[in-house]
Amino acid sequence: MTTTATAEQKWSIPVRVETRQWKRFTRAPMMRRLLAVFIDGSVVSVLQLLPASLFYMLGIFVDTQGAGAALAIRVLYFSINMSLWAMYVAYFYQHYGATPGKLLLGMRVLDRRWGTNPSLSQTLNREFVGKFLSFLVLGGGFIIAFFDRRHGLTLHDRISNTQVVYVPKRNAS
Repeated sequence: MTTTATAEQKWSIPVRVETRQWKRFTRAPMMRRLLAVFIDGSVVSVLQLLPASLFYMLGIFVDTQGAGAALAIRVLYFSINMSLWAMYVAYFYQHYGATPGKLLLGMRVLDRRWGTNPSLSQTLNREFVGKFLSFLVLGGGFIIAFFDRRHGLTLHDRISNTQVVYVPKRNAS
């Protein structure tokens, strides 16, 4: 007697959760993931307003000092922005397993081996090495998720051994 799997069962992924019992999560759809990136980008952009305004005022002064000083200011500004992004992502992944954009849309990032929040090294590999390489190949690292029918993994998911899953809200009954 053969049974056919429902769509939800077909796309569910076995992941070990904190209680060390296997639970099945559904992979997060790419469009939902892209919306979460937009939300997180908006939040981080607001956080970057203060440094941006300070560097703008400093840039007006430095423009009179020469090209070398202006380049140094731009490099410092870029470094501060990357540090803000790293702190934002690392904090939320370590404490909540997702950034606010992913949490708002009911998603979590999990370590594929244990089903726990990703480690700090996984987070940094995912956000900086993996996403840089995904963009470097003209977005191909993101596009491969559309062709991975089983898990929907992007290049940065594969590099960091993580998985973005959809965690439906529980009924309050």
